[in-house]
Amino acid sequence: LLIPRLRLLQGLSKAVVDGTGKIGQFQDSLSEEILGDKIEVVLLGMRNGAVYFDNSKGGLVCKSSDGITNMEGVVCSSCPYGQYHAIRWGKGEEPPKCSSTKEFICVTRETLKGKEQRPIVVSFLKTSYKQGRKIASIARLSGRDIFAASYLITSETVKNTKGTFSVMEVKQNGWLTPEEFKAAEGWFNTIGENHVDSRLKR
Repeated sequence: LLIPRLRLLQGLSKAVVDGTGKIGQFQDSLSEEILGDKIEVVLLGMRNGAVYFDNSKGGLVCKSSDGITNMEGVVCSSCPYGQYHAIRWGKGEEPPKCSSTKEFICVTRETLKGKEQRPIVVSFLKTSYKQGRKIASIARLSGRDIFAASYLITSETVKNTKGTFSVMEVKQNGWLTPEEFKAAEGWFNTIGENHVDSRLKR
């Protein structure tokens, strides 16, 4: 099953350049459908990882699905580009090329209501990484199943010396109804269980 990713549109995104989308809106990476400026999702699973992008080298250089070994089997902790070395880098030094990621397997709440069929992967890295940690912490501290609540994802426009860009903002948006919970449990058993952190299991 190829699950689409939730894409946050930036100024140079194809959809923004061709006028079909706006900066700060969300897009389905497979269908390229514009999903609007907010999306409500239910978590099915979570995994930690790492990714190294370099546009001068064609984009994706390296990726780890668990933050332990990369796609070629090399141990991440021994990588000179990894986020693990950031603690040794001081002010004014180059930041790590490889970024930690938190990746969530989700379905939209509209899927649980039977209005659509949209499993989707939501990834948090770089400027949005703290939001990923926030979701994981809320889910762990709830003491309930990972799929018991919904989360509202919106975006915020940020300006700094590097330009203007959008970052994700997330908040818990309430508990599911019994009917939604049953539907979410079915999705969890289908695609989420193999990706969930053991500490999030009931």
